Amino acid sequence: AAAEKGERKEQVCLEVLKSLEAFSSADAEHNELKKKANAGIAQARIEIGANLIDEAKSLYNKRDYYNAKERFRKAQDHFNKVSDFTVTQRLEKEKVQIDSLIDTCTSSIKACTNNLIGAITEIMETMPVDPITYTGGIGRTPVKIEASDRDRMEKLQSELTEEYGA
Repeated sequence: AAAEKGERKEQVCLEVLKSLEAFSSADAEHNELKKKANAGIAQARIEIGANLIDEAKSLYNKRDYYNAKERFRKAQDHFNKVSDFTVTQRLEKEKVQIDSLIDTCTSSIKACTNNLIGAITEIMETMPVDPITYTGGIGRTPVKIEASDRDRMEKLQSELTEEYGA
């Protein structure tokens, strides 16, 4: 199982654990093998989440802040579930690692939000007064904003500021 990665590693470790649980034993070696299988499952799930973070970073570097933020959220949700698993299985080393990854996701979500707010502010500052248009983009997403949309933009910025304190 050590040579496997991510989802395949998780499957291999789950199969090993299932085999071990097929019979019960008070033997210390049996319990140690079950603990190692659970640790392998946790590590596999950490690798899966790390891949989500890598995808989010790639989107962030492309200035696609909205999609990067959503991917970081998905990774954070994933790590929260893995955290519950590590607590249940008493996997302290993996729990510490996951807590750090959750913190990374949290700070990255905030960075994405701050960049989104900056992009909205930039659009509003360059928006013409006449009712025709400002055509620009946020990241890779083109937007067309009419002057009549100013109130909605201000409301969105206010909501983002309230929600994320940015």
